[in-house]
Amino acid sequence: MPKNDAFYHAILAAVREAPDDDAAIAQIRTLLETDAAEERADEEMEFELQDFFEEDGEDWMDEDELAHIRDCIEALCPKDVVIALDLKGYACYEGSRLYAQDWQTARDCFERLVKISDNPYYANTLGYIYYYGRTGAPDYEKAYRLFQFGAIHGIQESIYKLGDMYRKGLGVPKRPGVAYALYRRTYDEARETFIEQPDGNFADAALRMGDVFRDGIDVEPDPVRAYHYYLEADCAARRRMEGTAFWGAREVAETAARALQDAESRLPQDYLSKELAEHGPYFFQSILGDGFLGELRVEEQKGDLCVLALGRRKNGVGRIPFLVTEPRIRLCCVVEELRIMGIGGKVAFQGKKRGRVLFDAVRWEEERHRITLYFAEKKVGMLSCKAYRLDAENDRQESDEKGGAMSGNPQYETHL
Repeated sequence: MPKNDAFYHAILAAVREAPDDDAAIAQIRTLLETDAAEERADEEMEFELQDFFEEDGEDWMDEDELAHIRDCIEALCPKDVVIALDLKGYACYEGSRLYAQDWQTARDCFERLVKISDNPYYANTLGYIYYYGRTGAPDYEKAYRLFQFGAIHGIQESIYKLGDMYRKGLGVPKRPGVAYALYRRTYDEARETFIEQPDGNFADAALRMGDVFRDGIDVEPDPVRAYHYYLEADCAARRRMEGTAFWGAREVAETAARALQDAESRLPQDYLSKELAEHGPYFFQSILGDGFLGELRVEEQKGDLCVLALGRRKNGVGRIPFLVTEPRIRLCCVVEELRIMGIGGKVAFQGKKRGRVLFDAVRWEEERHRITLYFAEKKVGMLSCKAYRLDAENDRQESDEKGGAMSGNPQYETHL
């Protein structure tokens, strides 16, 4: 740990005040030994704090153990130990068993962290404090600089908060085109990582894209597209709430639910339906792209009706969950397989695994009403159903009771 000025002043004072060289050497030795002991104690406390962080100690420690952790934090914060300032700053920001919510203390901790660390998340969090005026009036100039630093380093919250500032003209001129571009970038990035990181920022990004098409931010207002994004925001916010008790996540979930309800009231008459029927390759083509393979299997077949299970894979990887958004039937959820009903036709697979095929391309022959599936340029399957139907059988209340983080019907309980 770097020595502070007081340590070096003590060394100089020992040299000046000692009656002779031997006394000076003895005093310096004592100072060095004392300092070394303090360094060892500080290192031990730092290790304890690191273990506390990595093992989620706040979830299982009793009050006496937490009091000890607080003592370590209080001892190390004045010495600018990053882990101590981090733990205290975020605890005071959110409010926890470790520290009650205290915006002033949180701000002070993050001010120090921004100066001594290049971690862009500290700048992002401090930006929020200034943007919302947690310790007084909002300071948009400081918030803008901090969000800029976060955005340069790819922090999604910083990017969409810059979008908010350009959208509303807070500390910067109103520039709806810039706001839209920043929202779009965040949405695209967050959607890609949503499946693996349900506690990420997809809800926040989709909510803002809904605002774009509701309010016409550099685009023509479009209530259908607004509803699409609000449906995704509602799904993502619900899924995030399963893994966090943070008040900010709860606030976004409530906002998304209200926006979705309002957006539904603005939809064209007869837009919503209980089922979605497609006569072409829509469902099959939507699975592909970005290196993904489609997987199709026949789950049940009776006469000219069949239940098809449609999944997504990558070479060398098992089945990969994916996000399904079908606003026409109020449906948005994460699934491993999409079950659709083929009506009035037949399904035929080639090769040994006749009940299941992988495909990487789809060909649609509208005149013959035929969908041909290919893998590595070889034909592997053919479907000639008159329609492919996705049902919204279970209402939203039922999906909520089952604890599903989705909007609409997540169950796909399709039977013949």
